[in-house]
Amino acid sequence: MGIFAELDSDVIDEARRFAIHELPSRLQNAEFRRECELIGWADPKVHKELILLRFFERLGAYVEEGLIDGEIINKTAVGRVMGAWFLLRDVVTIHRRILGDFTWNRFERLYESAARYLRAQGSDPDRLMKIVVAAADITSDNYPPA
Repeated sequence: MGIFAELDSDVIDEARRFAIHELPSRLQNAEFRRECELIGWADPKVHKELILLRFFERLGAYVEEGLIDGEIINKTAVGRVMGAWFLLRDVVTIHRRILGDFTWNRFERLYESAARYLRAQGSDPDRLMKIVVAAADITSDNYPPA
């Protein structure tokens, strides 16, 4: 149950707000992007995207190992999983360029599961992503996800 408390915590909410409102413009800054290349060594007080990446990767590991039922995550956090993945995909690309394609793959599997879940419910994952784009004021040049 602790993982659900963490999902609803102020720390995760603050990191999500950072990803929505600040990360897109911060990624335009060359120094910030270079710091992204440090991956785990970057300061999470500055690189709050790391808080979300680490949380959702850990959550994905719990699902993968059967400690948490993935359907419960889909039913309770589908929008948060999908929105976070979409907002962090540029950072994931930077990290994967350095470390390899396995980087953040458990988080990616959460995203894929969430998209399948939405489709099974008769919803369109792209519609949810358009809401995220509007909230983050991301240009249409950055959408759809790469």
